[in-house]
Amino acid sequence: MQPDLNKVRVASSPEELTTLWNAFKNKFPQACSVITYIEKNWMTAEKISKWASFVRQDYQHVDTNNLIESWRNTLKKRHLGSERNVRADFLIYLLQEVTNTDFRIAYYKIRQGLQPLQLSEYDRERRAKAMALDFDTARNMVTEKMDERKFLVKSFTQPGAEYSVFVDMNRVLLLSCSCEDYVQQKLPCKHMYLVPRVYVDLEIKYGGDPILPQEPQETQEAIGVGQDFEPPLGSTLSPHLVLQLQATRAEHQEAQKRAREEEIAEAFQECEHELLVACEELIDVVILPKRGSGAEECCARRTGV
Repeated sequence: MQPDLNKVRVASSPEELTTLWNAFKNKFPQACSVITYIEKNWMTAEKISKWASFVRQDYQHVDTNNLIESWRNTLKKRHLGSERNVRADFLIYLLQEVTNTDFRIAYYKIRQGLQPLQLSEYDRERRAKAMALDFDTARNMVTEKMDERKFLVKSFTQPGAEYSVFVDMNRVLLLSCSCEDYVQQKLPCKHMYLVPRVYVDLEIKYGGDPILPQEPQETQEAIGVGQDFEPPLGSTLSPHLVLQLQATRAEHQEAQKRAREEEIAEAFQECEHELLVACEELIDVVILPKRGSGAEECCARRTGV
């Protein structure tokens, strides 16, 4: 029953919701009390506008308050310690000067690759599906269409089907995908995770990525923002050439990965062989002599010697 109700929850249109709900009622006619309760409390037009997936736009894909509870736990244990009843001015200072600073530091570390991004269970599941493919298969599934600012990615399950993964104006950030999974959930899908395997410098835009306020002018001058430096190499090359360089780097990294795996496997086999030889020597030195002495004592008792 629960899987069928979940299909109703994630319906992509009012028509699909009606079809799925009618199918649910026909499939479970004996659940009269459940159907009556849902229709009375959840299937009215006012209620549907608050929970149906097709009306929850602008990244309203979070179904629980787990993120709020997690941040509240961090605030209590990390910043407040054992303090509970604090003054309002101290709480304002803590939120504005301390927690905001910590948040900005963590954000910039992640953006610069100095700190890993903590993926949700949903993201880890989709990323695992993309990483489970071997590199040659991944490369054959992705086709670049930089003139249209997108990549065509073959379907994992439907032969012949393709989805469009769109990139930003600077061609460095993957924004969205045309697959049903992304359209419904507004979260990175396995097709978006597959593209950076082939083009290593591309990043994925997460729905929850924060937009930080602009740095003060003196801070920008201190870190060199807006100063007349030479442009990065990527900005002087054509998009197609940049992608070719990224693809070459991905192939080189994959070759290095395979070489490391082969080296580790060979070393493991050598260690396993040495361990077997050591075990055989140990048996010859410790176990067999004891068995031999026991056999000699038994023979001596029988013969009376």
